[in-house]
Amino acid sequence: MNKLFIPEIGTELTLSQKWTFPLYVERRNESLAKKLGYPNSIHWYGNEWISKEVYDLYDKLYEDYKIKEEKELGKDFFEGKHLTYTDHPEWKRLNNWYRAEHDKIHKQYENTLHIGKECMEVPLIAGTILKVDRIYIRKGKGMSDFSSLTFYIKNGPYKGARFWAKLNDVNQIKFE
Repeated sequence: MNKLFIPEIGTELTLSQKWTFPLYVERRNESLAKKLGYPNSIHWYGNEWISKEVYDLYDKLYEDYKIKEEKELGKDFFEGKHLTYTDHPEWKRLNNWYRAEHDKIHKQYENTLHIGKECMEVPLIAGTILKVDRIYIRKGKGMSDFSSLTFYIKNGPYKGARFWAKLNDVNQIKFE
C-alpha cells in the first residue's frame, strides 16, 4: 500500500535514483537552463531554448539595433516628443529591419541548437538534493496541467539552480 506524502516548503529530498523530467521554457527555469548552457530563452518567436552561440548573435544584433536607433532617430526620440512612437514611420522601418535580421538568424539555426523546442529532458543524478520552494496546485477542468513544484538544487553540478516541474513529473521522483 502506498502512503500519501505532501512535502512542506523547505523539505529536502535526496534522489535515490536518476530522475529525468521535461524542463519547460519559462523565466522561472532560466537559472537551471543557464547551468545547462542555455543563457536565455525569450525572443521574438516566443519561448525557445537557444544556445550561447545563437544568444550572442541575437545580443550583437540588439546592440546594432540600439546604435542605429540612436543614430537614425536621435537621442530624444523616446523622451516624450513622440509619445506614440510605434506609429512613427521611421521607428517602424527600423523595427522591421531588426525583425528581418532576427528572422535570418532564426532561419539559419532553426534546426539546430534546440531552437523552438518547448522543453528539454533534463536528468538529475541519484544523490541530488532538491529543496521544495513552492507548491502550486490548480483546481478546475484542464487546470491540473499547471500544477507544479518549484525546487532549489542543493548540490552537484547544478547547485543553486531554481526550477519548476509539473506535478505529474514530480510524482515520478524516487527519494530518500
